[in-house]
Amino acid sequence: MRDEGGGGRRMEAEGGGGRRGRWRQEEKKKKVKKREKKKKKKVKKKKEKKQVKKKRKKKVKIMEKKKKIKEKKKKIKEKKKKKKKRN
Repeated sequence: MRDEGGGGRRMEAEGGGGRRGRWRQEEKKKKVKKREKKKKKKVKKKKEKKQVKKKRKKKVKIMEKKKKIKEKKKKIKEKKKKKKKRN
């Protein structure tokens, strides 16, 4: 045990700290660390969600493009058929 007066729990035994003891500071640090870790996790999750959303958007765009191309090809085919019928 220390004689410098650190450690809030052992206040009477070694005349230390009280509310501003070392033990309390360490506990606070732990809490802060935990909070920051949680925040990082949340941010990571948010970023992941955003990325998934972006990917989905891109996929939808590509699918729409393909659909348009298909429709154009269909129209061209129909035009050719009509032309053939006329002749």
